[in-house]
Amino acid sequence: MKCNRPQGRFLLFSLLGLFLSNPSVAAPDFDKLQNKAFGTKKTKGLQHLNALWAAAYSLKSWEFPIHPKSSLKKPAPIVVTLDGKKWVLAFTDGKRLQALLKKQGWANKKSPGLFLSMTPLKGKLWLERLGKLGIHGVRFNEGKYGWFSPIVQLEPI
Repeated sequence: MKCNRPQGRFLLFSLLGLFLSNPSVAAPDFDKLQNKAFGTKKTKGLQHLNALWAAAYSLKSWEFPIHPKSSLKKPAPIVVTLDGKKWVLAFTDGKRLQALLKKQGWANKKSPGLFLSMTPLKGKLWLERLGKLGIHGVRFNEGKYGWFSPIVQLEPI
């Protein structure tokens, strides 16, 4: 007997619904999710990638570091250039964000550094506006367990 499993966009929204409808679910472990999505041949697969993005969209907020020379009235995101493409950094939690800000010297004991905290929907819309200004994509949790997406692919996700 063949069992039909949800795939693609339906699976993503099913997983997202699970996270949103069950407040007792522990915070997602993004290191494990990212490792499953991009780790070994054994774990790589669409269902793991969908689970990673579903967890990201289930968060209350995405955290975006803001350039230290910008202001909160006119925030400029931290932009990195890799392979000739511009990327905005984003984080799934404040702890990861603060680690980057401190490592770069943009935060200290007197100042936590500048950042924007947005719901995933508002964050996606903000990124789409930045895409029209030449930003190629977003890099989440930059580092060993980071992942990325071109901005034009955020909508299909």
